[in-house]
Formats: sequence, structure tokens, C-alpha cells
Amino acid sequence: MSDRKKVNPLRLSTAGVEFITIFGILLAAGYFLDRWTGWTPAGTVWGAMLGFGVAMYRLLKQAQAAKHYTDEEEEEGQEREEDDTTER
Repeated sequence: MSDRKKVNPLRLSTAGVEFITIFGILLAAGYFLDRWTGWTPAGTVWGAMLGFGVAMYRLLKQAQAAKHYTDEEEEEGQEREEDDTTER
């Protein structure tokens, strides 16, 4: 068993909501920075790019963790099957 934190694959069901939330918050922060500083549209563009980057990073990390989790479960199932066949 590895030391990696196990992730429930059902956690990915909320990935879209998390993606939109992160993107939206950083986009809004860029928009309000534009309004405050008068940099239109630089803040909104940078907020959108940063939001997309951070959201994609989080999404890929979650997918990687879920894949690792399912790979471990599959390996454990194969080991159990091998143990059952050798005991007979």
C-alpha cells in the first residue's frame, strides 16, 4: 500500500463545479481590478488566464489521484484472485 492519499472517484463528480468556481472567482477578481485601476481589459484577461490555469491544475491533480486510486483497487483485486486460485 502506498503512502499517497486515497481519493474517492466520486469526488470527480464535483470537478466541474469546482472548475467553474475557481475560474469565475479569478475572472471576477480581474474584472474588479480593472474597475479599480482602470486597466481595462488587462485585469480581466489576466484573471481569466490565471483562473483557467489554476482550475486545470486542480482538475488534473484530482484526475491523477483518482486514477492512482482505481489502479490500486484493481491491483488489490487481482492479488485476491491470485491468492484464491493458489489456495485451491
